[in-house]
Amino acid sequence: MNSGVSRSVFAGREGPSVGAPRLPSRRGRRDIDWPAIEQDYRAGLLSLRDLAEKHDCAHSTIANHAGRHCWKRV
Repeated sequence: MNSGVSRSVFAGREGPSVGAPRLPSRRGRRDIDWPAIEQDYRAGLLSLRDLAEKHDCAHSTIANHAGRHCWKRV
């Protein structure tokens, strides 16, 4: 019988993030040398994929960073 008290479907259950340790943002990768990438990106001599390979990161990471920081290619 309903006692008039609303119960959550998830009452008493802990979510997966409760008490779970957080992972490092890049899972132990070295820091990305953004000034060097910016210099190469602005020079426009390498494709985005070649630039990513040279600096050991994903081409989408460079594209997103360049967009956020308004980098222009020559």
